[in-house]
Amino acid sequence: TKFRELAGETKVVLTKEDFTPYDEYSLSSRVIDQLFNESARKFTSGEPGVMSYSDFVHLLISEQDKSTSTAIRFWFRILDVDGDGYVGVSDLRWLHDEQAERAAAY
Repeated sequence: TKFRELAGETKVVLTKEDFTPYDEYSLSSRVIDQLFNESARKFTSGEPGVMSYSDFVHLLISEQDKSTSTAIRFWFRILDVDGDGYVGVSDLRWLHDEQAERAAAY
C-alpha cells in the first residue's frame, strides 16, 4: 500500500520526513508543512505532527475526490495559511512562490 511504501514495514505512523516522497514528491514542502502542522485536520496519532494510518486514509480520500464537502474543507484549511478563514492573495502567493521555484528547477 501507499502507506507502507512511505512508512516501511514496521512503522505504524508517518513523520513529515516519511511523507515527503508521497506521490513522487508532488506536494510542495509548504503544503506538507501545513498538513503536518495539522492545519487541515488534527491528527489522531496522539503525537503532534505524526500522521496515523487513519489520518493518511483521510488525506487519500480528500486527494482522490476533491469535490466532496470534506475534501473542500480539508484543502481550504491547507490553503488558508494565515488561518483567518479566507483564502486571500497572500495565502496563494505564499504557496505559489514555492511552486514557481519548483517549476523553474525543471
